[in-house]
Amino acid sequence: MTVQINIEKNVVVLKIQGKLMGGPDTEACHKKMKSLIEKGQQQIVADLSEVEWVNSSGLGMLVACYTSCRNAGGHFKIARPTEKTKSLLKMTKLNTVLEIFNNTQQAIESY
Repeated sequence: MTVQINIEKNVVVLKIQGKLMGGPDTEACHKKMKSLIEKGQQQIVADLSEVEWVNSSGLGMLVACYTSCRNAGGHFKIARPTEKTKSLLKMTKLNTVLEIFNNTQQAIESY
């Protein structure tokens, strides 16, 4: 799993690629996000368009990111989930908690 960080209009876009399946990579992604929050970047969008697979640990990381942002007074949103990921978010009812957008630009403009 890799994470690219871009900032557009004061919104951090985390482009996550690969498998979101827990372990050191997923933990590193959450730590990166937390360090961004500590630096004052509290509007974050996770672009999941290149995530091949998500398991329960990956879902846990997304919830942890959401919680960290919210606790800091910010917002965490999801953009471009694949059909597999979208289906998983729906099955687990996380689509009722996380804001999900069809494209990254919509997510950025929603701030």
